[in-house]
Amino acid sequence: TWGYLAILAERTKQLDAAAAMYRECLNSVETANEVEIYFGYLKVLRQQRKHEEIAKVCRKGLKEATHFNSVDESMTAYGLLHHRHTAEMEMALGGKILFTPHLAPMNRGILATCSAIAKGPCDPLDALRSAYEGEPFIHVSERPPSTKWALGSNAVHLTARYDERTGRVLAIAALDNLVKGAAGQMIQCANLMLGLDESAGLSTVGVWP
Repeated sequence: TWGYLAILAERTKQLDAAAAMYRECLNSVETANEVEIYFGYLKVLRQQRKHEEIAKVCRKGLKEATHFNSVDESMTAYGLLHHRHTAEMEMALGGKILFTPHLAPMNRGILATCSAIAKGPCDPLDALRSAYEGEPFIHVSERPPSTKWALGSNAVHLTARYDERTGRVLAIAALDNLVKGAAGQMIQCANLMLGLDESAGLSTVGVWP
């Protein structure tokens, strides 16, 4: 959605710039009727561009698998073995991972359950607390997080365990993907780039309960 709005904004800027240039040359126009025709065409062209962009988004985004009737009361795994975000996660983590996302019948939210082979006995919960101490949007707790904890906020809720029986580390994260995963993350980065308080304009607490 944000990308679509940005495209429309850019198209509008281009057309407005063309109109401004034309106004500067009005002294070369022979009749007022010619001006009326031109600006009428410009208006039609702008509307046509909007419809073209809407059509592009619809062709790309509307799929049977994501329609309400298909998703409601159902869960589906997708992007098996080769999900497009796997490479960037491996780049950030510095190792190989197997990522299997699931589409759940909910309006917003991501719950990630991650496991890895531990090098030995450890306390991953303490490691998380140390790593994210002082971070305004990261909440570490012993309780398994729920996506509703982050609803409407830029927060991420984390917990982790070491399983002695299997020698593995289990980590769970919950966030609102329409805030932390999109617009909120953008505002957070902009705050840092502009030297503002990192949490300016963003909520660290969800709106539920």
